[in-house]
Amino acid sequence: MIRERIEWSQFYWFDSDRSDLKRVLLIGDSIVAGSRDDAARILGGKATVAAFSTSKIVGDPAIQRELMLALADYPIDFIYFNNGLHGLEYDDAFYRRGLEEFTDFLALTSRGGLCWRHSTPITVSGKPEEFDARNEIVIRRNAIAAEVMGARGIPVDDMYSVVANHPEISSGDGFHYKPEGNRIIAEHTAETITRLWL
Repeated sequence: MIRERIEWSQFYWFDSDRSDLKRVLLIGDSIVAGSRDDAARILGGKATVAAFSTSKIVGDPAIQRELMLALADYPIDFIYFNNGLHGLEYDDAFYRRGLEEFTDFLALTSRGGLCWRHSTPITVSGKPEEFDARNEIVIRRNAIAAEVMGARGIPVDDMYSVVANHPEISSGDGFHYKPEGNRIIAEHTAETITRLWL
C-alpha cells in the first residue's frame, strides 16, 4: 500500500446513552469529520449518529480493521457512506474492486440499508472557483461508484453537485469547507437520510 505522510482515523458515537432510537453510521473522510456534529444535531431526536472517518482508500485492508471498531458496540440500522478523496495515486480498476468489496461488506452489517454519497470536488488551493486537475479523478470515481451502486440497487446522493458551484463555502485549501459549508453538507446529509429511511 502507498501510505500518506499522515494516516488517521476518527470514531464518534453521539447520544451513545440512548437505546430508544435507531442508529445511523456516517462513513467517509474529513468531509464527514467536518459535518458530523451538525448532522448529529439536525438528526437529534430522530436517530442517533455514529461517524467513522479515515484517510484510507477502499481496497486498503486496514480500512476493514478500522471499520470493525466503528461497528463493534452498536447495531447499525442505516449506513450513509463515501470514499474517494484519498489514495489518488491508485488507478480506477483498484478503486472499483475496493469499492465493490467494501460495499458488499457494508451490506452485511446494516439492518436497514445503505446510501452512497458522491465525493466532493477538489479545487485549486487559494482559488476555490477553479477545479484542480485531480478533480478529474473525483469525477471518474463518482461515475464508477454510480455504476457499482446501481448494480446493487443502492441509492446515490450527489453531494458533488450540492457544493461544486459554491466556492464561497470552501475553506480555500482545495478540499475542505468553512463552517457554513459543513452545515450545508450536514443539512443535505440529514435530509437525504430522513427521506430515504426515517
